[in-house]
Amino acid sequence: MAYASKKFLIDPMLAEKDAWGGFAGNARAHLRNPMVLLPMAIEDLLDVDAVILTHTHTHTDHWDEAS
Repeated sequence: MAYASKKFLIDPMLAEKDAWGGFAGNARAHLRNPMVLLPMAIEDLLDVDAVILTHTHTHTDHWDEAS
């Protein structure tokens, strides 16, 4: 996302495809996460001015070893 000439990465999920089990309580809990490959190299994704994490205590996918 870009705003005022600044680039932001919001709630990144940087693990390899299928690295995580599904999220309990979700209608599709059987599906592994992330469900898709990253669209580009992590180095290119991290070419941002800021990384914003909107939630971490309940969603460790945004605060894992890869992220």
